[in-house]
Amino acid sequence: MSNVREKDNTIERWFNLHADELFSWAFHKTSSKEIAEDLVQETFLSAVKGFKNFKNESKPKTWLFAILNNKIIDFYRKMAKSSAINGISAEQKFIKQTNSFFDSNQNWKITGNEVAWEEEVHLLDNSEFK
Repeated sequence: MSNVREKDNTIERWFNLHADELFSWAFHKTSSKEIAEDLVQETFLSAVKGFKNFKNESKPKTWLFAILNNKIIDFYRKMAKSSAINGISAEQKFIKQTNSFFDSNQNWKITGNEVAWEEEVHLLDNSEFK
């Protein structure tokens, strides 16, 4: 019973130390909060299941990131298969997504956020960037 408690405490400590950074990486790779949360959750579930295989040959963070990267790869493989089954290529999906940014004359759609671009704090020539 002590080994189970020790494992749980270790996983909980790893979660507290690394979950935010794992989430940031997953979000960076997927651009989706929900998907990133799911991938981090799956990462820790895999870590719990495979805990006995962790041999301290690497740092826990390295091991968790390796698991997460494999989860991200699996996610994109699954998406590619799903797109292929639905008859939509990745290129077609990209075109469909980017077309939503333009109107029928191929001009940028007016969203109301354009005003912010005119504010000095949003300009690239702001002296703070030099």
